[in-house]
Amino acid sequence: MSDSGDLEDMNEEAVKEFLVEQYEEDPLVREMIDEIWNRQWIMENILDQDLKFQRQLVETIFLTSFVGEDELEHYLDQEQCAEIFEQVKSDFENEEVSVDLIQEYLQNAEAAIEKTEALIEEIESELYGSRHEDIQDLRESNRDDADAILSRIKEPVHADPENQELLDKLTGLQVTKNKLWNFPYYSEDTESELPTISGDEYRIHKHYAVQIYKPELYTQLYHYEKEFEEFPLKWLSHLPVHLMRRLYRAYQEGDVKEEFVKWEVNGEGYLDGVLEEAKKIPPLRERGEIIEEVLENYRDERYASTVNLLYPQIEYLMWIYAAYLDSDRDAEIILNADYDHFWEFNTRDYEDLSLRNLNGEEMENPHIRDLVEETALSEELTPGIVEFFVDELFEDRNPVLHGNTIDYYSELEAAKKILFFRNIIEQLVKAITSNVADQAEELMEKEME
Repeated sequence: MSDSGDLEDMNEEAVKEFLVEQYEEDPLVREMIDEIWNRQWIMENILDQDLKFQRQLVETIFLTSFVGEDELEHYLDQEQCAEIFEQVKSDFENEEVSVDLIQEYLQNAEAAIEKTEALIEEIESELYGSRHEDIQDLRESNRDDADAILSRIKEPVHADPENQELLDKLTGLQVTKNKLWNFPYYSEDTESELPTISGDEYRIHKHYAVQIYKPELYTQLYHYEKEFEEFPLKWLSHLPVHLMRRLYRAYQEGDVKEEFVKWEVNGEGYLDGVLEEAKKIPPLRERGEIIEEVLENYRDERYASTVNLLYPQIEYLMWIYAAYLDSDRDAEIILNADYDHFWEFNTRDYEDLSLRNLNGEEMENPHIRDLVEETALSEELTPGIVEFFVDELFEDRNPVLHGNTIDYYSELEAAKKILFFRNIIEQLVKAITSNVADQAEELMEKEME
């Protein structure tokens, strides 16, 4: 980002001219200003609306993100689901909720609720170990001090950072269970007109019908299945729920669709988008020629060169991400290093660089694996991304870069690295712009006081 000079010495007009200039020239500044503008638009046009409108909007986003259009039509072609759809339309015409539909929904949701409870049981058993039976007994008891005892048992377990992933899963499953117990819509929902989506006035009604017919489709229960831990594409966290679920179900049936990675990277405009996204990060902007060469290598099917050039860029990007969290988000990660801006950070500048891990301990002479797996950076990334980096990218990196293997390049392997690189860039850009927008909101709130 360009040096603004002393903004305090600028008058209002000069500040505006500077911002316009930066908006036109600097893609990261443009992203930041757009984020602030979008939030302001949401505040003025959505959050100022009544609660019913806001709830309806959230529900629409939820429904359409869990089931894709082709999936929707697939289930509506089934006779039972089609009948439910007609009943849903009737509910909204008569402004009431059918008792028969509620009963049908609860019957259909029973298996998903039982599955959720079984997954909760598994996680609690792993989390609390030998005290799990004591917890169950206390929950079923009528003791007045049961809650206090439960709190004492759970407190040290919850305080251990190593248990955070399990605790997050437990919270997610409890939210899912509560959601499954609730019928998709309320009587007051039937009194207002539902939004038209892509010219289809009944799109939300269709989602309600499929949700009643197949409640589990509108959850992410598959994320918590043991087999999902072995799913080789779980690191594709940018995918919508319905697409991730379909890839996972195909994997369960013996069809590992890793080719999907190639389909996405080879899609129209994807490679150009990698360069555009990279330009938003100042230090990557300086490496524009290298990134262009990576992309040209891939286009020309020079996959070994693609992988060789991209490995160092990915590693550098992870260090920059950590430096951002350390300097701008107060996450203590990098020790014994002094730098003004995160994009100026370079590990080569520090002889005694060390890291702070999640347990608060200092890690001397750290490797990139330590950074991604053991520090606060791991909490910013999804478990799937961390695992993919540690178990695949890092494990392959040393043999490749030290010349100990020649069996490492193919179109698929090159596409994986490109997709991973772009995903991390987009995640970092989102983190930066959201943080700036948060600060802008705080400033505006203070000015209004």
